Amino acid sequence: MVVLGATGFVGGAIARHAEQLGETVIILNRATVDLCSPRASELLEEHLRTDDRLVFAAAEAPCKTLESLEKNLAMVMTVIRAVSHVRVSYVMNISSDAVYLDSLEPLTETSPTGPSNLHGAMHCAREALLNSLEVPLLHLRPTLIYGKGDPHNGYGPNQFLSRARGGGEIQIFGRGEERRDHVYIADVEAVAVRCLSNRTVGALNVASGEVVSFREIAEHVVDLFAGRVRIAERARSGPMPHGGYRPISIARLTAEFSDFVPIGVKVGLAQELGKHGA
Repeated sequence: MVVLGATGFVGGAIARHAEQLGETVIILNRATVDLCSPRASELLEEHLRTDDRLVFAAAEAPCKTLESLEKNLAMVMTVIRAVSHVRVSYVMNISSDAVYLDSLEPLTETSPTGPSNLHGAMHCAREALLNSLEVPLLHLRPTLIYGKGDPHNGYGPNQFLSRARGGGEIQIFGRGEERRDHVYIADVEAVAVRCLSNRTVGALNVASGEVVSFREIAEHVVDLFAGRVRIAERARSGPMPHGGYRPISIARLTAEFSDFVPIGVKVGLAQELGKHGA
């Protein structure tokens, strides 16, 4: 197995999980192969074999600028050129639920795409380009991920835990009424490794299957810290993302892996605190 972006949050988690299960993992990062360099595809080809399963988890994320978009598209073109010459046995692309058009119904893998920001557009474009490869291919589409190692500290579970650990107040926008799904990194890595073993193809959502408000999450963190941190409301500067509701269907996930039980965000936060402390 070859993992591109193996020192990143998701790629690193997948690589470690696979190694723990006895897999031989070739770890590639920017120091090994800079996917944006002039000879990137040639350098990548040197690390690939036709029997490899390739995990494409390298990205500059979140993608918020045109410059970042260009880099992310340069990365995928490098992968396409390399795999076109060394036809690996399987490719897993780490994508995102950001590719979907907003909907009040749970988003399935066949829901219309319609990204509302550059980050979603980047993943949508990378999926479309990778579809040109003549190899078995999976687009893994996790919803917002939380857990140790996330470098972004984005609004939600990661940021709330970080502020609580630092003794500061948890800030929520408005009353924190928007609701969405969140997925624990432990679930993402476990699903990814299962898909690699089964060579699952197409697209697959990875989420908890539950929709929880940001206020509920913040209040749960307060409870986990026995009330030592408080919640502060901040005025919104714009509309709620996704109209304040982002449900994700995990019907295909549970059909593919009938014994897999996703971790709900409240349980996941308690586990995260138990593993890494306050």
